[in-house]
Amino acid sequence: MEPLSVIGDLAIALGCGAVIGFERGWYQRDQAEGTRPAGIRTFSLIGLIGGIAGLAGGSAGSPWPLAAAVLAVVLLLGLGYWRAATHDNDLSLTTVIAGVLTVLLGGVATMGHALPAAMAAVVATVILSAKPLTHGLLRRVEAVEMAAVLRLLLISVVVLPVLPNEGYGPYQALNPFELWLMVVAISGLSFLGYVAIRLGKSGRGVLFAGIFGGIVSSTATTLALSRMARQQAALGPAAAAGTVAAWVIMCARVILVTYVLAPAIAMALIPAVAAMAGIGLALTFWFLRLRGGAEAVPPQAPGNPFEIVSALRFAALLAAIMLGSHWVQAQFGNAGLELLAVLSGLADVDAITLSIAGGKVGAGIGPAEAAKVILIAAITNTLVKAGLGTYAGGRAVATRLIPTALAMSAAGAAIILL
Repeated sequence: MEPLSVIGDLAIALGCGAVIGFERGWYQRDQAEGTRPAGIRTFSLIGLIGGIAGLAGGSAGSPWPLAAAVLAVVLLLGLGYWRAATHDNDLSLTTVIAGVLTVLLGGVATMGHALPAAMAAVVATVILSAKPLTHGLLRRVEAVEMAAVLRLLLISVVVLPVLPNEGYGPYQALNPFELWLMVVAISGLSFLGYVAIRLGKSGRGVLFAGIFGGIVSSTATTLALSRMARQQAALGPAAAAGTVAAWVIMCARVILVTYVLAPAIAMALIPAVAAMAGIGLALTFWFLRLRGGAEAVPPQAPGNPFEIVSALRFAALLAAIMLGSHWVQAQFGNAGLELLAVLSGLADVDAITLSIAGGKVGAGIGPAEAAKVILIAAITNTLVKAGLGTYAGGRAVATRLIPTALAMSAAGAAIILL
């Protein structure tokens, strides 16, 4: 190796230790001299030891020098950890683990991987410095939320990769992998909405709940806010504003999903859906001018951030729509898709949107026709939500939700027909 190259690699090994040691020293800065197991100087030397061991092993073609260096660092830091633990009952092994990582990074830096070693040192330092954030997060996470995270990881990391990626059933319409991928996408989006609501507990009240509740489910948000208005009539305008905001978010979600799966369909759909969203947004601001006490009402997150039964129900609905659409196409051609869109919109917009934009149904129709089918479902769903809101909230919201739904639907229909 060239001398300058060796010096450069050793400098990076030293720097890896210095970066990690700076964070460790800062964290232990309030401890008295002689009671800190390791700081910036110690970690810098540990990185240098790893670098020298890496050079020795590389020249001899043996991993033993680096292994011996790791063992020596573990023993020395372990002794310091034992002394610190007996002194102040601190049982954290973080400094020992950081020392082992530092000597390994030093060795990697002089074995031809200097840049990855430097990058890993920076990432490790960021992780080490995040203790207040991570501990605070753990204190805020509830048992049901922990279970939700694990279930989301289960369906995405464990279940999804093992599902077959091919068609089954009538018309070869059911692809288990693609069906479950859509379930994962919707479940993940819903979980993000739940997190947003939880983080905004002390935020903007009913409107905040409407905006982020629309990510989870605009239908559920409509029912929840409408019931709130029935219980507190003064919150009628605020509940209407939050509800319509959820509908606007639904419009944005339809465009986003469609654009990711089929940009051409999204471009044909944007004018009509944007018109619906524009009217909804304008009326949201109008209702906000009439709001009363909205700021004092904290948004309520759903009781369960991830319900596996709901995910399976969505998968079943999606599968039924795919099978139904293929049957409708076989019997009536693409014209039957409009009837299917109405039936789908009675319950959900996402399923028909994912089916059409993903190319699973409606094969052979152009972007304009596909956009029309999705819009029919969106209009139907908006009108249904207005009816549900009227049923749940009564006159307090009916006089606002019904005209809003009619105006949004008319605007979308007029644009798509033109």
